Amino acid sequence: MSTAVGDIAGSAYEGRTHRTKDYDKVKLFSSRAHFTDDTVLTFACAEAFIDKLDMTMNLWKCANEHRDAGFGSSFKKWFASHHPQPYRSLGNGSVMYTEQRESTSKAIRRGAEGDRTQEHIVHHDLQRHQ
Repeated sequence: MSTAVGDIAGSAYEGRTHRTKDYDKVKLFSSRAHFTDDTVLTFACAEAFIDKLDMTMNLWKCANEHRDAGFGSSFKKWFASHHPQPYRSLGNGSVMYTEQRESTSKAIRRGAEGDRTQEHIVHHDLQRHQ
């Protein structure tokens, strides 16, 4: 949940040139705030773990349900395919979604089995992301 709150609150400031470390001046939610691709895929990962769904197909389904959430061009090609395969992603998304995976894994005591499942979906070379 904290990932989604941070993503939505930060979305209003993405791409802006003015940056500040004075967090008292930052509005938690502004009229420009919206959920992004990170929120969509974080919840897709959580849903797959909780409901024991196929991770690849759930990411694919959720991405297709929210096509305008701000996905990158390579990921858009991935979810446009009817047979999604790893595509050597250079992004950091799979690492960001692990926050939800870790919380969910602890909550349902799944342990380490399948621990890096979502990274295998789009990444061939996992050594780069450790």
